[in-house]
Amino acid sequence: MQTNAGSGFRASRALMSCLGAIAALIACGQPTVAHAAAIFVTKANGFGGGNPGTIGQYDLTGTAVNASLITGLAAPFGIAASATHLFVGNNNTGNVGQYTLAGATVNAALINAPGVTGVTVSGSDLYLAAQGDGTIKKYLTDGTLVDNTLITGLDGPRQIAVWGSLLFVANSGSGTVGAYTTSGATINASLLSGLGQVTGVAVSEDGTQLFVSSQNTGVTGVYTTAGVPINASLIVAGNPQYLAISGQELYVANFSGTVAQYKTDGTVVNETLISALDGPLAIAVTPEPGSLALIVAGAGLFCTRRSRSRI
Repeated sequence: MQTNAGSGFRASRALMSCLGAIAALIACGQPTVAHAAAIFVTKANGFGGGNPGTIGQYDLTGTAVNASLITGLAAPFGIAASATHLFVGNNNTGNVGQYTLAGATVNAALINAPGVTGVTVSGSDLYLAAQGDGTIKKYLTDGTLVDNTLITGLDGPRQIAVWGSLLFVANSGSGTVGAYTTSGATINASLLSGLGQVTGVAVSEDGTQLFVSSQNTGVTGVYTTAGVPINASLIVAGNPQYLAISGQELYVANFSGTVAQYKTDGTVVNETLISALDGPLAIAVTPEPGSLALIVAGAGLFCTRRSRSRI
C-alpha cells in the first residue's frame, strides 16, 4: 500500500509538473508581441517650413502600409527602430521624438539635441549625431543623458552604425568614416577617407563588413570593419543617403525619391522598391520577431527568445 501510495504521489506530482510547464510556456510567450518586419523612411519634404516632414511605413515588398505614419516633423534626418519603438531626429527643431511602431506619439520631444543628423539604437542605448557641434551623444532610450560629448571633433556627422562594442560614424564634411568604441574611445578617426560626401554607414549582421554611401559620388562601397576595401564601388546609382541592412538585404534611401534594394553582394533586387518619395533621407528596418525556444532540463522549464540585433 505504501508503494502504491508513493507511486500515486509521484504520478500526481509529475502531472502537476507537466501542467506547470504548460502554464509557464504560456506565460513565457505572453509578453511578446510579434511585429511584422517593416521599412520606415523619413521624408524631408522641403526640410520643414510650410511643407513638414513625414515618416512612411512600407512592407518588405515596398507596398505602403501607411505613407504618412507620422507627420508634422521638421527635417527628419535620423530614424532608429527598436523592437517596440521608433526614435526620430528633427534637424530643424533640434529634438528627438519617440513613437510606437504603429505611429502613436510617446514623447515628441524626448530629447533636446540641436542639429541632430543621425539616430541609432542599440539595446537600451541611443546614439545621436549632432552636426551642429560635431559630436556623438549617448542617451538611454528613456531619454536619460549618458554622455553629451561621447565623441567630439567630428566634421558633419551623419549616420551612425553600432555593432557590439564598435561604433562607426559617417562624416559628410571630411569624407571619412571613423571607428570608435561605444564608450567613446577612438579606434581610428579616419578608418576610411577620401570618400566624398559620406552620408550612410551600416554594418553587416555578422559584424565583418562595413557599407558606406557617398551622396555626391553616387557610390555605395563595402569594406571590412577594419577598413580594408572589398569593393569600393559595390553600387553606383542614385544619390544615396542612409542605409539599412536586414539579413542579406541592403536598403538604400536615395534623395531623388526612391528606396533601392540590393543583396549585400551588390546584386540588384529592386532599384525602385519604393518610389515617388519627397526627399527620403533616413531609413530603418524593424527587427524580425524572435522565436521562442522551449528548453526542458530535469524539472526546470526555461523560455528564451532568439532574435537578431539590428543596427
